[in-house]
Amino acid sequence: MTAAKSLNSMIVIAGDIVALLLFAAIGRQTHSESNQFLAILSTGLPFIISWLTVSALLGLQRPQPFKRWIIQTLSWAPLSALMGLALRAIWLEREIPLTFAIITVCVTTFALLVVRVAFSLRTMKGNA
Repeated sequence: MTAAKSLNSMIVIAGDIVALLLFAAIGRQTHSESNQFLAILSTGLPFIISWLTVSALLGLQRPQPFKRWIIQTLSWAPLSALMGLALRAIWLEREIPLTFAIITVCVTTFALLVVRVAFSLRTMKGNA
């Protein structure tokens, strides 16, 4: 992997982590819970772990042709969110409400898509 490709992958990974931490922060804010960094990290960590695992196994951390990247993210992000929910349920030793699961799958998938669209637009603009 070239240095530029490696840097691009690191940018995408950082964007994914930031997007999932924002999801956790917004969720905590919505529920009037502590928004200290460790609390946000604790909430977001199961989703970060599951997404980084899934995306690494499938190569979704490397920039790809736009349409393919979006389709793959739409295909795998929901599974990753469900894995994150399972990790969170184990971590908290409690069930996850269905409404929280539905919102989590939709919002985390959207957040990860935003990262890929933004990166693709930035890359396209740089190549223009």
